[in-house]
Parts: sequence; C-alpha cells; structure tokens
Amino acid sequence: MAKTIVHLVYSLGGNGSVQRRAQLDARVARDAGHDVVMITNRLAGPVLAGVRVVVPRHNWHQRLPGTLRELAAMAIIYLLLWRYLREGAADALVFHDSTLSWPVLLNAGGRPTIYMVHALIRDRLESGGNPYGPLRTWLYRRANRHGLRGSGHVVCVSHYMARLAIDEGANPRAVTVIPNLLDLGEFTASHEPQYDVICAGRLSVEKGVDTLIAAVCDLDPDLRVAIVGDGPQRQDLEERAAHSGLSSCEFLGWVDRPRLRGLLAQAAVQVVPSRSEPQGVVALEGLAAGTPVIAADVGGLPEMVEPERNGWLFPAGDAGALQQLLARVLSDRPHLARMRKEARRSARAFDQRTMLGRLEQIYL
Repeated sequence: MAKTIVHLVYSLGGNGSVQRRAQLDARVARDAGHDVVMITNRLAGPVLAGVRVVVPRHNWHQRLPGTLRELAAMAIIYLLLWRYLREGAADALVFHDSTLSWPVLLNAGGRPTIYMVHALIRDRLESGGNPYGPLRTWLYRRANRHGLRGSGHVVCVSHYMARLAIDEGANPRAVTVIPNLLDLGEFTASHEPQYDVICAGRLSVEKGVDTLIAAVCDLDPDLRVAIVGDGPQRQDLEERAAHSGLSSCEFLGWVDRPRLRGLLAQAAVQVVPSRSEPQGVVALEGLAAGTPVIAADVGGLPEMVEPERNGWLFPAGDAGALQQLLARVLSDRPHLARMRKEARRSARAFDQRTMLGRLEQIYL
C-alpha cells in the first residue's frame, strides 16, 4: 500500500551532504512506489523528478543576517507544513536539520517522525572545531536535544554520531545507523595523479585545513597540493601557503561533484584533516575514486579509513604527525598505487545499491 512520506530540509537542491542525502532518501521512497512531498524554505538547484515540492513564493528571509535567517526559514517551513497537513496526506515526517524538530514535532499529530542526524553541535564543541557563535550554538544545542528526545526514530550517519545521539537523550532502541551512500557507478576506474596531495571541503575551522598547510610547509616546496572548496578561512589559508613557500599549492575553489570526483582520481593521496567529522563523505568519495586517504582520527572517519589497507589515521590537529606520515607515504609511490584497488573495494560497503533496503525499512 502506497504511503505519503514528507521530507523537510533547508535549501533543497543544494550541493551539501544534507541536501544530497535528503534527495537520496526521497528517491528510495519514490522508487518503492510511494508518494513523496518535500517541504523547503527555498530551491537551491535541481530537485528529484516525480516528487511534489512545497516552497514559499518569496525568499525575503535570505536577506536577513545569520541566525535570524535560519529562524525565519524555520518559521516559513513551520507555516508550509501546517498548511500542507490541513489538507494533504502524510504517513511519516522526516526532517534533516535539528531546528526543524520544532515544526515537525508540533505538527506531527501522532504521525511517525524520523530525525535524520547529519551532525550534532556537541561534536563541534568537544572537538574544538565549532564555527558558530554563542547564539547559534545555544540554538543548535536546544534543537539537537529536542529532536533526539522527541522523535520516534533517529537515523545517524555513523556509529560515532549514534553514540553522541544516545548521550544527548535519544532512546537507544530508536537509533539506527545508515551512513551516507554513493553511486559507485559515477566514479571512473582510471587514476592518473596530477597532484601529490588533495584536500577537499569547506574552508572553515572544523575542517582543519590549516593543519595540512602547516604539515606540508617543511616538505618539498614543489609538492603539488590541491585545495578544493571555499569558506571563511580561504584568504587566511592562501596567505599561510604563500608565506610557507608552497609554490605549487593551488586553491581551486568550489567545484561541482563530477569535477570533484575527477580531481580526487588525479591525486596520489587525499588528506582529510578535520577536527570534527560526523561521517566524512569526501573521504568516502576519495576511496571510491581509488585514492588512499590520510584522515584525522575523529568522528566517523575511522569507520571508513583502515590503516595500511585503504589509508592512514593521525591525531587531529597534529601537524607534526601528519607531516611525518606524508613524508613516509609519498616516498613509496608503488605502495600507494597498490592501495588504490583496496581503496575502491572498501568503498563498496557504502554503495547505495547495497543499503537501500535498510532505508526502506526505516522510512517506509
């Protein structure tokens, strides 16, 4: 019997991992023959065919600053959901951001609710990688606990996040781990390194790119380093790289996913130096591209990166340890080449085709 599954997410169609996961989960329900409704504060790009999208007529809230913009977006989604539920069907409500716990739980009316946990502020606070100010941190702390304690089901992207969710008040029996997934068919089997090191992600404090810059500054100045992404730290990181004499360090800015997959396949090794990482989709993408990964030993990264099999781990924020590891790894290129096949093989456990059944059990 067909059901109606309602997903709520900010900036539907965007390129973030939250937005991509929301569309994947919606596709699971659609392909299983169910009706899918997606409620959002704005459209940020293409959306899944065959689903109904509920969106406001105007994006006036986008002109507001920081936290006010998010509060306005939350209020807009609350109103859209309230209006939809007056006449539209809904057999389950799925929300992908913690601040959407208030619109969902206030309007659920006994319907099943599912909190898709992509991140928790506690992780950022404990890691020292919190990019938010006091007001937004307080808001997220309240929203995290409200969603975790009030939702009928909690889905986490890693076992690490599941442990934090339970510590924050989620019912252990309600918690399930379903990581972010990939379509491995989108990744090429060719691997022709044009860079020695690649690092991809938002250039913000939680991603720890400054640790990488500090680590490579005393290595070969001609080391070919590619930094992919944008964010508030970009100018500072570019200046650090220039002052360190890294003549071959390229800041490539934001790129789309197909371009990123190609760049990952063109690197000898990928570095993921995050201070905070709920799962680490970019590390998974590197493995799928056949690139061994050197990752910080934090969050969900150790659940994907196995030392000496598909990569290596180092203490988060320890530039000296990362420098020693890079020097050893890059000095043995034949070993790196042999690890590529194992990197791809390890990514198969995260192929979306092997895990869609688990999503169906939770959402449907």
